[in-house]
Amino acid sequence: MEMQGKYLVDEVTRKLRDQIIKGELRPGQRIVEREIAEKIGVSRTPVREAVRRLESEGLLTINPNKGAVVTSLNLDDMKEVYLMRSVLEGLAARAAADYVTDEDLAELHEIQDAIREAVQAHRYSLLNEINTSFHFRLYDISPWTRLNQVIKSLWADVKRMRATTLSWPGRAEYVVEEHEHILKLLKDKNGQAVEEAIRTHVMNALKTLEDAGVQI
Repeated sequence: MEMQGKYLVDEVTRKLRDQIIKGELRPGQRIVEREIAEKIGVSRTPVREAVRRLESEGLLTINPNKGAVVTSLNLDDMKEVYLMRSVLEGLAARAAADYVTDEDLAELHEIQDAIREAVQAHRYSLLNEINTSFHFRLYDISPWTRLNQVIKSLWADVKRMRATTLSWPGRAEYVVEEHEHILKLLKDKNGQAVEEAIRTHVMNALKTLEDAGVQI
């Protein structure tokens, strides 16, 4: 029964998180536990626990008057997220350089090949997905699981903002070049240089967003 309850909480959390990231639940929208429970077909208990988890991830905010609402984001939030990403992803990449194997590099190169093909075909929606896979696969090489969890929560915020740079003219091609540079440094196990390259990579994305005058 305990495992079944945990499974239900995990599933409800995943579904709510996906709805927030995809924009099906909009910023400022109230989360009514009863309605969510009826829609998913569970009791209110796992919904209540899922709300607590998503609050800890920053996706929901508890408002004294409205209860749980989807957290709103603005341009200042976007800048903060990218600055945090640059530091934390740099740390994860530096740690990965100490543990990377030939198998890890082979998988990353396969993903990089798929990225290059998507760029050539101008398939930017697919490119976003593959690019995410590249970064998560890189950071997962590090044994620092808590750090990786925080990084993935920041990527969830980026997806909520719809703040993608990959369809901006020329940016996708630069991403391919930057990834190649990162892979070379990773192969050399140059942790400090990999960290710096990742931080530059993320900040270049932020600069592209700012230059484009992106609206969240």
